[in-house]
Amino acid sequence: ARFHDHEPPSSPKSEAKTEPSSPEKPMAPPYRNNIQDKLTKQNSIDSALLARDELPKPQFRSFIEKRVVYIKFAFISIFDIETKTQVFTTEVVMQARWTEPRLSLLQVPHGTVWRDRLPPKLKLWDPRLRMKNLEEVKRGRDERWYTVERNEREPHPEIVYRRKVRGAFYQKMELQDFPFDVQAISVHVSTELDHTEVAIKEDDQHCSSIFCEAFRNDQEWKIYEHVQIDETGNTNCTKTNTKFPGPTISASLHVHRKQGYFFWNVYLILTFITLLSFCG
Repeated sequence: ARFHDHEPPSSPKSEAKTEPSSPEKPMAPPYRNNIQDKLTKQNSIDSALLARDELPKPQFRSFIEKRVVYIKFAFISIFDIETKTQVFTTEVVMQARWTEPRLSLLQVPHGTVWRDRLPPKLKLWDPRLRMKNLEEVKRGRDERWYTVERNEREPHPEIVYRRKVRGAFYQKMELQDFPFDVQAISVHVSTELDHTEVAIKEDDQHCSSIFCEAFRNDQEWKIYEHVQIDETGNTNCTKTNTKFPGPTISASLHVHRKQGYFFWNVYLILTFITLLSFCG
């Protein structure tokens, strides 16, 4: 009994039975893991592509540099104005200028002159100007030349294009007030380029002019010493060349028909002929 008094109390043991551990899952072969990873990546790529397609597409703008061409006119002489055929003959000089940065890179000296066209090897920009209502060149007088000049207002040299032509130009005549009418005869200049590539404006440094003393048809018409420039492209002409739908500039002269010319040369003669027919 004493032995039991000194015997340490027995610790209670848990009656719960330990559950057997679950069996470990067998590991997948390495090649199956690689296939699963590839499928996951492919799904993420497909989702990104679908999300990209749903986004609004960006609007790409044209990076073509728009050039500005300044034009003036000088009317040297007006030879004839034909009301019946709606054609007038004149000799005019058109001058166009624009800035060309490549001249600074190529170090082209000022005063260089090129006849007829720009040299292709230099790859210089050309506005491709055309006279829309030019019907016919008279006596083969059609001269063209390009000159390199320096403009103090511009950082780069300019190309000055001049064209001197003597030709017949079509002009629609307004004859409602005949013989007390005033006609506007115009030269229309356009370009083969689109309006997004070039803009045509009146020269703000050189004014257009007319030499009235060389007007050949002054017995029938009176010419006004004024040149009107129109940049809106309203040609008021149905026979102009439609191959050049680009920007257009027009230079117009105004002439007034002399009533006395028709009185003495038409009406008076017709009156005498009528009287003679009655007398006979």
